[in-house]
Amino acid sequence: MLKRKHAVRRLLERWIITGALCAAPAAYAQTVVLEPSKDNTLYEDNSGSLSNGSGEHLFAGTTLRGFGERRALLAFDVAANVPAGATITAASLTMQITKTQFESSTLAMHRALATWGEAESNAGEPGGQGAPAETGDATWLHRFFDTPIFWQTPGGDFSPTVSASDTAASGSMTWSGAGVVADVQAWLDDPSANFGWLLESGDPAKRFGSREGSVLNRPKLTIAFEAGGEGEGEGEGEGEGEGGPNVPLDDPIAENITPGGIVIELETVVEGLAAPLGVRFPGDGSGRIFVYDQIGVVHVVENGAVTGALLDVRGTHLVELNPGYDERGLLGFALHPDFAANGLVYTHTSENPDAAADFPVPETGKGAGVDQQSVIAQWQVVGDAVDAASRRELMRIDQPNFAHNGGALEFGPDGMLYIALGDGGNADDQGFGHVAGGNGQDASNVLGTVLRIDVDGGGIDSANGQYGIPADNPFAGAAGLDEIFAYGFRNPFSFSFDSATGDLYLGDVGQGDIEEVDFVVAGGNYGWRRKEGSFLFDANGDAGGFVYAQEAVEGLIDPIAEYDHDDGESVIGGYVYRGAAIPELTGMYVAGDFNSGNQTGRLFFLDAIDVLWELQIGAGKQTRTLGGFLKGFGEGPGGELYVCISAEVGPQGETGAVLKIVPVGGGAGEGEGEGEGEGEGEGEGEGEGEGEGEGEGEGEGDKVSACYAPPGGISSGPGGAPLGDGLLALGVLLALAGASARYRTQP
Repeated sequence: MLKRKHAVRRLLERWIITGALCAAPAAYAQTVVLEPSKDNTLYEDNSGSLSNGSGEHLFAGTTLRGFGERRALLAFDVAANVPAGATITAASLTMQITKTQFESSTLAMHRALATWGEAESNAGEPGGQGAPAETGDATWLHRFFDTPIFWQTPGGDFSPTVSASDTAASGSMTWSGAGVVADVQAWLDDPSANFGWLLESGDPAKRFGSREGSVLNRPKLTIAFEAGGEGEGEGEGEGEGEGGPNVPLDDPIAENITPGGIVIELETVVEGLAAPLGVRFPGDGSGRIFVYDQIGVVHVVENGAVTGALLDVRGTHLVELNPGYDERGLLGFALHPDFAANGLVYTHTSENPDAAADFPVPETGKGAGVDQQSVIAQWQVVGDAVDAASRRELMRIDQPNFAHNGGALEFGPDGMLYIALGDGGNADDQGFGHVAGGNGQDASNVLGTVLRIDVDGGGIDSANGQYGIPADNPFAGAAGLDEIFAYGFRNPFSFSFDSATGDLYLGDVGQGDIEEVDFVVAGGNYGWRRKEGSFLFDANGDAGGFVYAQEAVEGLIDPIAEYDHDDGESVIGGYVYRGAAIPELTGMYVAGDFNSGNQTGRLFFLDAIDVLWELQIGAGKQTRTLGGFLKGFGEGPGGELYVCISAEVGPQGETGAVLKIVPVGGGAGEGEGEGEGEGEGEGEGEGEGEGEGEGEGEGEGDKVSACYAPPGGISSGPGGAPLGDGLLALGVLLALAGASARYRTQP
């Protein structure tokens, strides 16, 4: 049943993406062809005072006679020619080559990051050496000549991300694809950020017609778009539709999550931690369990106690954390699929921005002013701990804010490492470090994505040479970032693979209304910030974003399950249960929420028709809450599941614990060594037991208590004020938003 359901779901998703199943809201398709509103050429020379503002030619590339590089600038008035709120479906820039050395050249197009000028300078024919700049012209050094307004970097300020590239020797060149569409959409959504494109190349220069030249040779930007039908009300975009301003939904999902009839118990595996986020089992026969803690430590747990640290990055590879609340820290930890043989482990840490980033902050291209950097690194375990000297940095990513870092690392069944990254923080995916229209919808942007890389170096070499990029990644060799597997996420804090089917499930923390679980497929766009969950989203400028309608949008994949904030604050993704101890839970996706509003998290399960239910903890009159904030999940080698909680909101204290989900009335230890099983029931496999009575099994299970109560009870805030709603009012939990109502099936 479950396998068939997922096969159908994948088929539905393909139909939705191609528009064969779900039509977009009432819309009409249009195409416009634009000529530049301004253009110019930057000439590399010693004086930095050459330009060609009103000349009939543009140049891009390197001169063969050693006169330096030429870079072309073009801008188009998108907002004046495409209606606000329209959806850009295709875009391409075509330029006619008017002079060439007949050598093939590849020209890269980048989004310009600052405004610039076009004045009356005219280099005439042939124009390649430029003319003295006039006041207001853009030059190699100036954005506006003869004023103190300079480029931050000589040669123009532009995004390091290539929007598109093309190769030709003569004739014409065309730049198109997802990056161009994203740029045009961003300029339509935020005209103030429209600074046009810059063309550059280290190959022999090409001369093109400019907007002042022959009509046949002028640059042409062709834009295809869909605009909402007149009088249809809101429409798909942000802001006001044809029928007036968008209206926030007070209660997006009316149904609440209720108990689903499956009762479990929780047994303590280890306690005394700070903020445990996940659990790993090394599979090396040692019987150890690794618990990674947000404070920067990977704890080694044996027989119910912490016996040491496998890794401690505090003070070396971690920013100083705010103990009251922080979204930074040691956010991800994974074991190489061949860990038992090679001892390799991988971390996702929040580090000080003191090194050049492989992926700089969007729009600025600079590391200055960023809050921190997300760093993915490889380490090797030697003996009982990681060898600090073995650290190899795979990638470093600028993070403009402290929040929305994502964090999870997981190796897929294909042996590739998957990395979850949030949209860069700040509310509504806007502000410093965010491109117009939001990072989540920019497929050329590393933020708001799940990446897929080959840590063993297969496939295409990465730009920094530290990892491989699988050749079958959806954007490899195409428009978009090669490393991206899927995009359109806000804060994908946790995800996992079904150990039986290989399916990828992801929990994406919402903004102010909707929490979602996504069934992730290669190349999928999961909607943020055009949508929050299955609802259209209005970023609403500085006034705070909101959801305003529930509609399918062609090309965007809705969650398989969602709930609003009547039922929690922030979804915490878990695992599909494949254990043996609780048969009625088999095949169900187990997830939860960080805080239900009563300073305790909740546990959920997703049934076979994608309806969300609450897992009941304890039977009969003994039913109780989780007893702490839900921080994460783990999966044991036999498919049994673990829960990570703490009585503290932030990364501090010693109230953190790892609990095992077991059936009511008894469970089993789960370990990897040999000897007498210490759990109840007959030992099975690697220390898993089931049934009643004591039995002997292979593998030494962890000792467990009857049930869990948080040490010292629930914490309080400064001055004894309780944490929870008051803390939310102060905005401390702003970035971990979400939760309420039953999960819904894919439309």
